[in-house]
Amino acid sequence: MLKKILYFIILLILVFSLHSCKDFFLSADKKLCIGFCVDSLGLGDQTFNGKVIEALNELNRDSEFKFLIKECGTKENYTDNIRATIQNCNILFCSYLMNDEVLKLSSEFREKFFILLDGIASNQKNDPVIQDNVVSCIFSESDKALIAGVKSQEFLKAGEKAGIICVGDKLSPNVRLNIDSFKSGVNKDEKKIEIIYKFLRNADDSTQGLKLYSELTKEGCKLIYLCNGSYIKSILDAPERDKVFLIVDGIYEDLIKSNVLGLVERDYKVILKKIIEDFKANKLKGGVQIFGMNSGALNFKLNKTSNNNIY
Repeated sequence: MLKKILYFIILLILVFSLHSCKDFFLSADKKLCIGFCVDSLGLGDQTFNGKVIEALNELNRDSEFKFLIKECGTKENYTDNIRATIQNCNILFCSYLMNDEVLKLSSEFREKFFILLDGIASNQKNDPVIQDNVVSCIFSESDKALIAGVKSQEFLKAGEKAGIICVGDKLSPNVRLNIDSFKSGVNKDEKKIEIIYKFLRNADDSTQGLKLYSELTKEGCKLIYLCNGSYIKSILDAPERDKVFLIVDGIYEDLIKSNVLGLVERDYKVILKKIIEDFKANKLKGGVQIFGMNSGALNFKLNKTSNNNIY
């Protein structure tokens, strides 16, 4: 009788142990499956979709996991395509453009992890939403600004002017932190470089972005740092004026011109590797993860085609 009780207890322990493990641990030949939903910019987009796919391929050189890519088309198709993909995956990576669909489907598929890249999961009031199976991954804007500031002062002489277009409300603590970081980098060698700040409330406002760019050139800025935002594209597409040089966020690497000195480059491989490792170790939790210089996720990439002799 005692032996039967012991066998029963051992059996219960084994059952609960199996249920506490992730699906990919259940059999030796069943691989972790990772999905990536391509947003409306499509597979040809080398600023985000292409970089994520490249990073996943590098991480999977030894075919350690299954890899599914799903083109999701326009926003109207996001929900159906994300739902179809997540059913066959343990982890699904999506762009911030899929915020609404991710929040909806993460409640439907509680046992799966949704990873939102380049944005923080937010509700209709733009307030952050924390769910156990949604991980928001962003790059540190203040670290980007510090890198841009340090590199800016390397190209400038004492007494010259550097400009920065900051995205967000000028009274926002995060925006002020970005300004302080840029200023700290520019003043690293105490050259007494003058810094002129401009504020862009909407990162997608290309018209206002061009206007601020023109103002900075007229105010004599030798170099301008363009913080993250789609407005950057309109400036890169504009004719070069007044020999103003730029340092830009790396998302528009394929559009750089000769007056771009370099890029603050994002390394998506660092994010993807960390998420996969945490998942395998049963350490992955919902919330916001910030990646910066300390993790190696941000670097400066010199534009080799640039006319970087600005004197």
